[in-house]
Amino acid sequence: MQKIKNIFYIFFPLALSICCAFLIRDHIDYQYLIRPKLAPSPHVFGIVWTILYLLLGISFYLYKKNTIDGKVDKVYYLVLFLNNIWPLLFFNLKFRFIATAEIIVLDMVSYAMLFLFFKYHKKSFYLNIPYGLWILFATYLSYSIYLLN
Repeated sequence: MQKIKNIFYIFFPLALSICCAFLIRDHIDYQYLIRPKLAPSPHVFGIVWTILYLLLGISFYLYKKNTIDGKVDKVYYLVLFLNNIWPLLFFNLKFRFIATAEIIVLDMVSYAMLFLFFKYHKKSFYLNIPYGLWILFATYLSYSIYLLN
């Protein structure tokens, strides 16, 4: 039973994002939007998010493996929820302003998660530094695209 839990911890973020990708795939209009100068090409996102979701899953697995206290759990799952709501708002509903406001909330919750990982399991914190940097970049993109379009 523990092996199933471990697999769940590692791959749940990626599985959730794949489900979200299926929901948004016919609504992505990124290539048609006016984008800021630092905006990457569309194919970069799938690669980066796959790596980040795997790092999120591995970091949570390591945290759960070494910590009995579940203080990080709610914040972690809230991060995953908010992460997967953003593309629905931004692409499916075309609510660019609301998506930008939502990603700012995601930033705050993500950094709360990073703080908790730093406090309770340093290795999990270090694994999520790329996520912390990327989510700030994603906020810049969301805000810039909202302003430009």
